[in-house]
Amino acid sequence: MAKLTTGLLIGVGAALALSACAQAPPPPAPAAPPVDQAAEAAKAQMMQVDQNKMIAQQLFSVSMAQRAGVLAKLESPDYVDHNPMFALFDKLNNVSGSAGMQLFFTTLQKLNPNGMPRQGAAARGPKPPDGNPLFQVVAGPDSFTVVHEQFRPDPSAHGSFYPVFTFDAFKVANGMLTEHWDGATLPTPLPVFLRVPADKLHYPKPSKASAHHRAD
Repeated sequence: MAKLTTGLLIGVGAALALSACAQAPPPPAPAAPPVDQAAEAAKAQMMQVDQNKMIAQQLFSVSMAQRAGVLAKLESPDYVDHNPMFALFDKLNNVSGSAGMQLFFTTLQKLNPNGMPRQGAAARGPKPPDGNPLFQVVAGPDSFTVVHEQFRPDPSAHGSFYPVFTFDAFKVANGMLTEHWDGATLPTPLPVFLRVPADKLHYPKPSKASAHHRAD
């Protein structure tokens, strides 16, 4: 009888032990590694830099006529241009922002339906090399600057050219262009579209031979 009682007690104890093991909570999951906030911020900034470089490529890998359409998609409604020609044109036509930019390009196209003519000595001499509108792109998370390589007639060697460099700098917010600077100055004398409002200009008709002379 004693042996039977002892056996029962051992069996009951083992059962209780197994029951306790079955009801025990699982071990805690390993803690997730801490988020490196600095690394995440740097990654986000690099993504913005890459996006701004892509915007620069979109803008300056196309012709001037095509650029108006690209700008229409990229300019914010409150876009501000510090180029003095654009500022004077906007004031003359009582427009601003992206609407002013679109009217500017539309007016130039209507005034020069056969392409922008070459001016001065350049019109009489040999055509300069094409240059590189994307000579260098310097981008940050909220801005980018594009350096353009162009060529001018060399006054010391007829028929030769020397390189010059110009720039366009843009401020960017949420993937949209919000502000622009460049090194442009007002031409002398002022062209007619900077003296007469666009709706009062007289526009020429395109020439049938324009396909051979259009300048992008």
